[in-house]
Amino acid sequence: MKRPGYRAAIKWIAENDESSCRDAEEMENLISVSLVSDLFGKQNHEVAEAVVRYRERKL
Repeated sequence: MKRPGYRAAIKWIAENDESSCRDAEEMENLISVSLVSDLFGKQNHEVAEAVVRYRERKL
């Protein structure tokens, strides 16, 4: 079975964690953002910006 990747993690955060937030700076300190950044070798701001972009596409 294939493990979910970075895109799946971004989608999960966007759909489940502080789902009304559209500010990447506010999201940088979420534990889910920190976890994904650690797991995938990204910076918190990169993950937060990816979540915001995902949410904007889904509007």
